[in-house]
Amino acid sequence: MATLLEIYNARFEPSLISRAQAAVLNASNDISNEAPETPNHAERLASALACLSAKAGYLNLFTNAIMFPISTNPVIAANPIGATDNDIQFVVNYNYTNIALANPPV
Repeated sequence: MATLLEIYNARFEPSLISRAQAAVLNASNDISNEAPETPNHAERLASALACLSAKAGYLNLFTNAIMFPISTNPVIAANPIGATDNDIQFVVNYNYTNIALANPPV
């Protein structure tokens, strides 16, 4: 388990934030092409399109929100700079729906 200081340091690591934002865009692109019958598709699609269009800073808001699950992942928190792209993408994909539901674009 990561310490609170490790979580904090991971949360504000600039290179991790940049990579998280790239992972959000990657997931958003995938979601824009998913089947309409996917659970929570309408909400996921609204968030994906808002991220891809950079609507009113929504990409930054979404990235900021998803940094908590990323930084609390024990593997990532232990070495945020050395975290693999796959680890980051996994956390983003896993948490995308929850973040989209909690932060709908307006």
